[in-house]
Amino acid sequence: MKRKGIYDLRFAIYDLLFKNAAAPFRAGVSAGRLYFTLLFLFFFKISFSQTNDSTQGTFSINAHLHYGYLVPHRPSMIGLLTGHTVGFELDFIKTSDGSKTFERAYNYPELGISYCYFNVGNEKVLGEAQAVYPFVSFPLARNKHLQFNLRVGGGLGYIQKSFDRYENFKNNAIGSHLNGVMSLRAELQCKISMRSKLGFQWGLTHWSNGSAAIPNLGINVTTMSLSYQHYFGKQQKINRDTLSAVVKKIRTSFYVAAFHKEIIPAGGDKYFVSTIYGNVGKVLSHKSTLGGGIDIFYNAAIIESLKRQDETTKPIDAWRMGLHVSYMLSISDFDMVFENGVYVFGQLDGDTYLYTRLGMRQKIAKHIFLCVNLKTHFAKADFFEFGIGYER
Repeated sequence: MKRKGIYDLRFAIYDLLFKNAAAPFRAGVSAGRLYFTLLFLFFFKISFSQTNDSTQGTFSINAHLHYGYLVPHRPSMIGLLTGHTVGFELDFIKTSDGSKTFERAYNYPELGISYCYFNVGNEKVLGEAQAVYPFVSFPLARNKHLQFNLRVGGGLGYIQKSFDRYENFKNNAIGSHLNGVMSLRAELQCKISMRSKLGFQWGLTHWSNGSAAIPNLGINVTTMSLSYQHYFGKQQKINRDTLSAVVKKIRTSFYVAAFHKEIIPAGGDKYFVSTIYGNVGKVLSHKSTLGGGIDIFYNAAIIESLKRQDETTKPIDAWRMGLHVSYMLSISDFDMVFENGVYVFGQLDGDTYLYTRLGMRQKIAKHIFLCVNLKTHFAKADFFEFGIGYER
């Protein structure tokens, strides 16, 4: 591979505007489209009516039964599809009563943590898949009996049988047992009593190690599920106070992050990667911020890739710089981050001009946050970022 210098930004801008730069993973239904749908739903207000005067309880337990299939999003993965996916899921959920500002801003969402188990349909090569992750269920439309939600979550997952060059070489999807998990789900619920709901869901769950181990095509499972949700605790009066004006107009943030990645062949060396990040954002409302900034990346795997092409290398070759645009959804002290960026230095032949970042941030002090991000090139994961940052 040959390194390019600062290249013509016209091509990058064209890609950014007209190509699907936001696909962190591909599936039979494009996850990139789901990603843009998520942003659309939050940029534009969806009709919503809150008809109840009180909550159904203070917390609830939701049980799901899943049925679906593994999505072979690459032709080389078709052989992994040998049966249907079956599984179950158990959610522990906190009810919103509007006592916090973000609850009223998001139309009284439910926050919870989920454990799910799947037999993905290929016992011999993949085995079982499990995940534990926090989630938010955003109500998009509601009347007295029915409610439509968009549920988003992310956390940790486990794949029972990962790639092994001697014992499991047919697994060309995932090279590690421990993985990150992303979940996106549409949900229709029907209230059947003062304390319970029946639900029907359709969604996509994705396991990936962010190229920390090869292979990393990722595992995508799409399922439909039936659920029963029961509420416990005291019913609480719903606070419908008008939201106060946004006081903070500008958010600035900075973080440093690091991890490692692997390049082919599988089972090879791990290469250090790191990021220095800066961003300035305009606060649009209590829930959203639009901004932009700069990224400086260090990727030791680039040096190794150039050496394999008999290229002369220098220490600077491991560095890249990019500019990004960002959109953040804030839920109290937690942020979901969606970013698209373009390289302005350090582009490699064979790589796309663009990169995408999906991330989560959690404040641990007034100005300090921890973050976990997945950086990708279209549908190909580049690396995970685990970092600590400062914001004011």
